[in-house]
Amino acid sequence: MTWVEAAPLALVGLLFMATLAVGVEVGYRGQLWLSARHQGKGAPPDHILSAVLGLLALLLGFTFSLSLNRFEGRRDLVVREANAIGTVWLRANLLEEPERQELRELLRRYVDIRLAWSDTDGADNDIAATSALQGQLWAVTGRAVRSDSSPCWRVG
Repeated sequence: MTWVEAAPLALVGLLFMATLAVGVEVGYRGQLWLSARHQGKGAPPDHILSAVLGLLALLLGFTFSLSLNRFEGRRDLVVREANAIGTVWLRANLLEEPERQELRELLRRYVDIRLAWSDTDGADNDIAATSALQGQLWAVTGRAVRSDSSPCWRVG
């Protein structure tokens, strides 16, 4: 973890503001120096401004590209989890009655916890509850598979 992630948000914001203020001041002083240097020779060169604006455009392009990739990745994960939950719900219909109802109830609780987790900042207690429910889902599924007395294939 970097210091930026561990530092309070207000401190990071103040550091960025101070850095920006120093940058503005350096730019202003540099412009005054260039103007004094080119006093009788016409306007100071604009290639510095063009280079700075080009770098700013490049920085904005990379920022939007990275944020778009992260958004797409998160959306893909949400869709994959929703599809997995839907598949488990459909497969629960194949079970016999006591396990079917228990599995459906566990899935409802699992979805409620996952929705509550997405509304918060991802607290650890929600992840622990999710892991506990996954264990219960596996236990019910294992119990249902072991109690199934009608094999779907025959030997010999």
